[in-house]
Amino acid sequence: MHSKTEILQENYGVGTWREALKILQDDFRKPLPALSETTKLKLPYQASNHPGIPSIDEIKEAMVENSLTRVTASFDVCRVGMTVVKAGYDPMLVEEAENLLFLQANSQVRAPKLYAVFAQPDHLGPRYYLVMEYIEGEMLDFAKWMSLAEEDHTKICSRLVEQLQLLRSIPSEGYYGRVNNLGWRGNLKLLRRPKSSPCGPYNTYEECISAMHRAAEVQVAMSNIAEDLHPHQETLLSEFKPTLTTCNGHEPTLTHLDPSLRNIIVRRTQGSEKHVANWEVTLIDWADMGWLPAWMQAVALDQKVCMFDAHGVDKLAKQEFMENVSRTFEEPYTEQKRLFKAMEGVCYSIM
Repeated sequence: MHSKTEILQENYGVGTWREALKILQDDFRKPLPALSETTKLKLPYQASNHPGIPSIDEIKEAMVENSLTRVTASFDVCRVGMTVVKAGYDPMLVEEAENLLFLQANSQVRAPKLYAVFAQPDHLGPRYYLVMEYIEGEMLDFAKWMSLAEEDHTKICSRLVEQLQLLRSIPSEGYYGRVNNLGWRGNLKLLRRPKSSPCGPYNTYEECISAMHRAAEVQVAMSNIAEDLHPHQETLLSEFKPTLTTCNGHEPTLTHLDPSLRNIIVRRTQGSEKHVANWEVTLIDWADMGWLPAWMQAVALDQKVCMFDAHGVDKLAKQEFMENVSRTFEEPYTEQKRLFKAMEGVCYSIM
């Protein structure tokens, strides 16, 4: 078991929290990795069939008149006709485009079609534009969920289960990483490295778990200014690798790491019988898709699906949702979910 000083020394070459924070701040100011380090997709890309690629002027106007940007979003988002445009300076937009192309070519998963991705220089550096299919429907937030009947809950979850099963059925490529044998960006919390170099790919389960453990140590060590780890933090970090080494579900499985409600679009459709409603479900925001242990999708759902009402967390609503989607998995992966939930309590998260 490493002490806090040992964790900081091993990862940052310093012995105190303040010194490590200075290194983190300096890393944050460094240029982002070159596209060639994180993607094999060459820019500009444009699909052979599309409803029209909006111009920069049209996008700028839509960002004002028809914005879809969320309050806590990392990117500006708008609708232009039958397309959605995401814009920002982080090349993870190109990674998302690469992931969407992979899904289009290798699966029947419902995901937005990729129409184009390109960059435009400005005074802050290259600004990336991701142009995708506009998905008809509504974001499945807590208010929408609570407005629906139990029968609708069951059908929506059934459609979500189908999508996750399609994703998980794509044959493994034998490694843990992003598509095309690439690693994730260095700031992905699940695998975060002290520097901005890509995380992975990893050839074995042991390498992947070791990277997760190291990232967990760093997150916990940097969570507060205290000189030492809290005993509870020490206990959880000591359980981390043994729990994940002895569990089932080691095989690389394609995973959507951010299946939060805001990334689930639902649309009511007519069922096979007249006046009987059915639902269409589409997952969006595919930037962090990749090959991870089979249990990680269950953990991601448990971590990312949040149900809040005016009084705080609605545990019954969360329980109903999770029970409905549990059919996605070969087993409940209880120990993995327990571990990551407990780690969340000591300032650790997967995103």
